[in-house]
Amino acid sequence: MLSIFRFISIEPVVFFYVLAIFAEYDVVGDLFYVSKCIDHLKLNATDQLHLCTEDLKHNKSSEISNAVSKEANNAQKIYNGILYATSIASSFIAATYADRRSKFWPIIIPIIGSAIVQLFVLGSLFNNFSEEIPFLLRSKGVFIIFLCSCISGITGGTSTLLSSCFAHVAEKCNQSQRTSRITIVEACLFGGGFFGFTFAGAIFRRYPNSLERYDLNFGLFLAIHLLMIIYVIFKRRMFTKPNRAHSQVAITMLFTSVFRTINRQRAYRYQRRIIYLILIAFIIISYWNVAITTMLFIYTRNMLKWPPWKYSYFSSAKFGLSGIFLCLLPVLQYLLGSGKMAIGNYFQQPLNDGTLITIGLLSRTLAIIMIGLSTIASSDLFMIFALVSIIFAEYPIPAIRSMISKIVEPDEKAQMFAVLAAIQSICFFTGGIGFLEIYNAVLEPISNGPGWIFITIGFLQLLSMFIFWYVGYLIDQTNTEQMSITSSVPNARESPQNE
Repeated sequence: MLSIFRFISIEPVVFFYVLAIFAEYDVVGDLFYVSKCIDHLKLNATDQLHLCTEDLKHNKSSEISNAVSKEANNAQKIYNGILYATSIASSFIAATYADRRSKFWPIIIPIIGSAIVQLFVLGSLFNNFSEEIPFLLRSKGVFIIFLCSCISGITGGTSTLLSSCFAHVAEKCNQSQRTSRITIVEACLFGGGFFGFTFAGAIFRRYPNSLERYDLNFGLFLAIHLLMIIYVIFKRRMFTKPNRAHSQVAITMLFTSVFRTINRQRAYRYQRRIIYLILIAFIIISYWNVAITTMLFIYTRNMLKWPPWKYSYFSSAKFGLSGIFLCLLPVLQYLLGSGKMAIGNYFQQPLNDGTLITIGLLSRTLAIIMIGLSTIASSDLFMIFALVSIIFAEYPIPAIRSMISKIVEPDEKAQMFAVLAAIQSICFFTGGIGFLEIYNAVLEPISNGPGWIFITIGFLQLLSMFIFWYVGYLIDQTNTEQMSITSSVPNARESPQNE
């Protein structure tokens, strides 16, 4: 039992932070919708909220419903834009600091910032300014959510915390164990997403027409953040400082060091090209995540006519299945490495990063095509098929993190993970806007049109798979070059003695 507790380090932070953040994103989306609805219907009493939380959403032909949806989507775009712009800049600075100093501050500051956000929101919900509808749900109160988005971004947000956590894990284990350890952290991420969506959906369903749906959610988020702050302070000793030679960092270098990490010449000729290709393929993969989150909410609401709680449960099932199979991956790798699953000459060693990426991308392709076919076939059955085929969909992410961490130097890991997080944020923002514009301008008027967005993205996953096959070839060439140089060094040293 004690050995298990020694093994646990940053995993609880990732799990509970993601639980709160993903649930918060779901709640904020609903808050925007209800706020815009209150504006349009000019409601003044909380006992009229059922007109926005249930009745209006079921009336899909209503012009008001369509107007509310578009305004809520626009508010969500502004919210995401503020969050991503500020968090990307701050994460680059924090990642450089984390690589050269301690990872303690880059981990705890985003948690503190998010706790402040929960306090702001709760204060706005309880302060009614002599009206029954809280100020937060009025048109002028939406700026508080935008302010909270700015606070979350400036203090680092998800990008800073996760990149620092993944760098901490990569720093503490050797290369043979790295994929499995990163996979466990990734599983905590998806386990947190599962419980986050589940809790948010359960509270929405329990209090469909009451302000308690927001009070309980944000109160839960605040409690989780306070517990995380206590845990990180208690575990502060595990965040050891890297080499003291890098302890002093110039202010300008805090931001520019990330770009030098990407572009600088490497020890072996293919390494820089490998990094470029991994980042390009990661961009394609990230747009899959955009479609499966941002677009899926609108898709299920407008095309499949799902209520919010049904989408929350589908999302929680998706995260739960991904988390379960990510947890099983380290067990599988251990069994393969120990030879307990050997069949003749097969299954005698753990699956390498390239194989895991291929399995995951095939799973992603099949799952998102099933989602696209659900409207063409006019059946929810394909959504169930999607859940079945999505089980390996997150295998590429930990494998990519492990692969790229084996290429960069020890004092560059947090920066490279921050770049991956920045790519995810940029793709989420641009993809959310781009897909919505395509949806509204082109595909919505076409019968079954929106489903083709998912099908197209599915086939793009195959393109990224081919890129990673080429990356695998380049890695083999690099390893051969490295072995050739290593073996020639002793020979060079022995030759003078032979003379």
